[in-house]
Amino acid sequence: MPHAVEFVSRVGGVASVAFLNGRGVTAGRIDAAVERGELLRVRKGWVAVPAAQNLASPHDRRIPLGRPERFGIALHRSHRAPFLDEPEGPVDSFAWALLHSITCQTKPDAIVTLDSALHQKRISRTELEFLVAGLPAKYRAYLELSDGSAASGLETKARLGLRRFNIPYRTQVKIAGVGSVDLVVGERLVVETDGREWHTKTEAYLEDRRRDLELAALGYAVLRLSYLQVMEQWDAVIDVIRSMVARDEHRWNPKHLKAGLGTGRELI
Repeated sequence: MPHAVEFVSRVGGVASVAFLNGRGVTAGRIDAAVERGELLRVRKGWVAVPAAQNLASPHDRRIPLGRPERFGIALHRSHRAPFLDEPEGPVDSFAWALLHSITCQTKPDAIVTLDSALHQKRISRTELEFLVAGLPAKYRAYLELSDGSAASGLETKARLGLRRFNIPYRTQVKIAGVGSVDLVVGERLVVETDGREWHTKTEAYLEDRRRDLELAALGYAVLRLSYLQVMEQWDAVIDVIRSMVARDEHRWNPKHLKAGLGTGRELI
């Protein structure tokens, strides 16, 4: 006969009674394991082995994930999702984790999470629409701002920063001889976002410079932004971009066109 402690240990040390019942572990066996001290009742319908790791929770369970250094690990307010199966073990499904993630992050960080989930094809937009349908309206609105083409969280933050000032842009534009660029403002202002992890290695650094030179040869203006500039110095960045837009430097001018630039032939 199945042993309750064995099953609970296999799934990480915490399991629901429903999960155990579904695998042939009777209520009597669970009760007996609790009596012997082999299992603990951690909440209604859930048991754990004594060695299971504890989570600390502050009194205010609505504390966002963005401030863990102040509050430690927080258990967040649950939003009902009747169309999802309740988690049976200590590890949530991707859909459950995504659902709770977007409801306890700041709006920009939640959109970064949605962009990443879509870009990595962990979930389709249709599935995501279904997932957020039961959430309050403010969370459903996040989906309207998400874009699965974003290749990094830094790119998402830059995109949202442009959108906030109604600056027109395109994402992941493919240019012959260059490849995909993060953002193009208007017709010719390329904005690249460089996270330190991927852009300081010698090969990546040299490739970035090759791309910049090729873009210049094609008549594009390039702004290559660091993590710090996107995350902490965006006001200064947006001032530069708005000034360039005011001078029409994001558009092809007659001299470009006369030189055969800006014809669109370079776009893949």
